[in-house]
Amino acid sequence: MKKQMYGIIGLSAAVVVLGGGLIALNVADKSVNEDKNSVVEQTTENTGRGFIIVDDSSAPYIPDAGVTAKGKVKSVKVTNGDIVLDAIISKEASEGSYSEYTLRGYEDLSVDSLLVSTLFNNAFGLASESIIEENCTDFDKFGLADTAVSVEVTFESGNTKKLLVGDSSPVTSNVYVRLDGSDTVYDVISSKMANYKEPVSHFIDKTVVAKLDETANIKINSLEIVRKDLKDEFLIEFNPDKEKDDYRGSSSESLMKKPVETFIEVEAGDAAMKGLFGLTANDISVLHCTDADIAKAGLDDAFCKASVKASNGDAHTLLLSETFKDEDGTELCYGMIEGGKVIYTFVPASVTWLTLTPQSIASQNTIVSFVWNISNLEVNCGDTTEVFTIEPKESGADRTKAKKENMNVTRNGKSFDAERYRQFYAFLTAAPAEELAYEEPVPSGKPVVTLKYSDAVSGDSFTYEFYDHSAMKSLIVINGKSMFTCSKSYVNTLADNIGRIKSGMAFETKWSGQ
Repeated sequence: MKKQMYGIIGLSAAVVVLGGGLIALNVADKSVNEDKNSVVEQTTENTGRGFIIVDDSSAPYIPDAGVTAKGKVKSVKVTNGDIVLDAIISKEASEGSYSEYTLRGYEDLSVDSLLVSTLFNNAFGLASESIIEENCTDFDKFGLADTAVSVEVTFESGNTKKLLVGDSSPVTSNVYVRLDGSDTVYDVISSKMANYKEPVSHFIDKTVVAKLDETANIKINSLEIVRKDLKDEFLIEFNPDKEKDDYRGSSSESLMKKPVETFIEVEAGDAAMKGLFGLTANDISVLHCTDADIAKAGLDDAFCKASVKASNGDAHTLLLSETFKDEDGTELCYGMIEGGKVIYTFVPASVTWLTLTPQSIASQNTIVSFVWNISNLEVNCGDTTEVFTIEPKESGADRTKAKKENMNVTRNGKSFDAERYRQFYAFLTAAPAEELAYEEPVPSGKPVVTLKYSDAVSGDSFTYEFYDHSAMKSLIVINGKSMFTCSKSYVNTLADNIGRIKSGMAFETKWSGQ
């Protein structure tokens, strides 16, 4: 159950005391020693404002309590047609904490204790704004006949009072009320009566999965998306290399593992991985849903399943339906936690897994190794082959903290300017992975450019091959597998820059269409 701490009772009491105090100033001949309840009664006769409508009149008055209303509420039962709200205290207040509340029959759900508390606190000590009519014989005109919303307050003494809640005043927008069995009609502040006319779902927490404790260093280990419009497996996992001091990959904490292994964009990746924890629904559709309810919402064979696993053992699968439009034309989808008891509605934009694709989340960075992590680099274009070796000037030096002045670079066995090598490598890392192309066959012909390098820090070796793919695109094949397409103008500029290594000309840093 959602725990809340608040001081609603104290706040309501303060309002009542303030109202009573203002009224008392208008009473000319009252003794200061007179019982406080009689002061309220006298002022009611004068102004009709500040009369305490709901309290336990048999309970003793405690002056030091600072409240006019008497007694202590044990439970509140609201009846509004077929809707019944049976509000009870689930945990009594103790030192340092406040009472917690729930609805009888819904204890197994995440009830919003703060909202339920208003059913207690807004009725108890309810003060009138004015007397509308005494000795009333026509309650229908105030919406206070037998069909009115009833609020039955049970006190610890066993006494009860039933408040009837009617229509809003067309003049003041206050709400008409009366006590059951009484013929006096009052009006009260409308905001205090609003929650008595709400359905049960209004009091159920719309947080689908609780937030993770941000101080506990909990990681999302994996996210798997199974969706009917995706033919391949879609899996993202936490990247353990991210925790290494010498890591030089994507700044995202995660890697795409299926349908292809590659880096992912930070914003989209982190949102997808972490988004289920703390996810809030747009609304609640069904409480205590049955198999028939689940089937009707299209969740028995869900369009989308998003499953997350966290390092603390938390694991959840969110089921989502295809989208639909409600009667107002708003696009929504149904959703629920697999094995749960509540069907929610969501705005599609809030459930990113409904539309997320490998293409939309893949990083555009293809080469991410740090420039001085590279121990050897070979590029080939046509008949030209260039071979670089890169080593620290001091044996055993930390490459991850190196600067160009600390490195020896050779080209084809001869010394080469470290800064010029760095400029060439910077252009390589700019290779734009514009679209995933893992389904494309690897061409049988010779690539336009081949790039091979070894990362001395990670121990990994890579081979990149750039092939002509279409009039405007080139295909990037990494370690023998088709991975991305990129702009052909980039590859043409890369080939030109390879030729400039020997000539000494400045490298081009831009390409057509960039």
